[in-house]
Amino acid sequence: MTANRSVLIVLLMVVIVTATPRCKSQTSKEQRVFDAETLAVDRPVPIPPEVLALLSKDSDVKQVLEAQSPTRALPEDWFSASRLFKGSSNEKLYLVIGKGPIAGAHGTTFWLVGTDKGNGRPTVLLKITADRLEIGGTGGSGYPKITAVRFTAKSMNDAVYHFVAGKYVLFHPEK
Repeated sequence: MTANRSVLIVLLMVVIVTATPRCKSQTSKEQRVFDAETLAVDRPVPIPPEVLALLSKDSDVKQVLEAQSPTRALPEDWFSASRLFKGSSNEKLYLVIGKGPIAGAHGTTFWLVGTDKGNGRPTVLLKITADRLEIGGTGGSGYPKITAVRFTAKSMNDAVYHFVAGKYVLFHPEK
């Protein structure tokens, strides 16, 4: 009788596990590839004012703004953003993509903006110009691996960045 009961319990557990719909993680909903050619963001999010203020201090952005309209505030439509999730943390990571006059003829600038641990303010974790940016899985740091891809007429080069010791570092240099 105990053997039958054990078999019944195991079968019941198997039925429950296989019949229960699996929850998708937040990362499965994230856009993983961002292309400078289309500048498309599947699920754009509003850029928080403090992140926009941080971008307004970027030397390249300031240069373009001065050339376009030195008396004007930084236009939000020069950027689009996607929210990324950091491992099991609720820390907000934003991937901000340069559009319009910020985008180059070949590639665009991508900023990965996180939160400074010391003061809670946004900080640029990685700034890179590329034709495509690929968001990889998270490592032990909880931050995603970033692959920047550049295309030329004859080749494709990639640079892989990992978050190590509080900053992104080039892990795999361009070929």
